[in-house]
Amino acid sequence: MRKFLLISAAIGGLSVAPALADVDVNIGADVDTWASTYDAPAVTYSGDVAVGTTLPDSVTVVDVPNHKDLGFVHIGKKRVLVERKTNKIVKVYD
Repeated sequence: MRKFLLISAAIGGLSVAPALADVDVNIGADVDTWASTYDAPAVTYSGDVAVGTTLPDSVTVVDVPNHKDLGFVHIGKKRVLVERKTNKIVKVYD
């Protein structure tokens, strides 16, 4: 029984790794500075605001200057960077 649990845990861990790898985006200090000071209107979104969450297309995303692969959205009191291709959240600023 113990071996079965260890194998199950190992297999379960492998299934999570590819999902996390998809949101690995290099975010430079210039993007952090811009995102922390840009004043975009806040949007309403009732889902989970966490790294890896995919935002629906109905959420308006603003382009990040000089970084065509990144977008920005202000959800409630949180500032959020997303990967433009997928709308996945890659960084949350609290």
